[in-house]
Amino acid sequence: LLVEATHVGQDTTLSQIVKLVEEAQTSKAPIQKFADKLSSYFVPTVIFISITTWVVWLIIGFHDITLLRKTYNAKDDNRVEFVFAFAFQIGI
Repeated sequence: LLVEATHVGQDTTLSQIVKLVEEAQTSKAPIQKFADKLSSYFVPTVIFISITTWVVWLIIGFHDITLLRKTYNAKDDNRVEFVFAFAFQIGI
């Protein structure tokens, strides 16, 4: 039995496949780069809008609670709890 090696070391097909797989795992696809860039702006913007909405409803609630709901009962409901609960409901 006579065997002749035509390629050795880094010239083999297996080493080329390993190299291609390593390159594919370390690089990002263009759509993934775009998604990462978009989410880097989108997520903070949504959080900012949510917090701003929550603060605005807190201010409105503490300024004039009747603007929130007509169901507020001054005798039975705690004003601070009512305003915070309403603001969280709206913010979410």
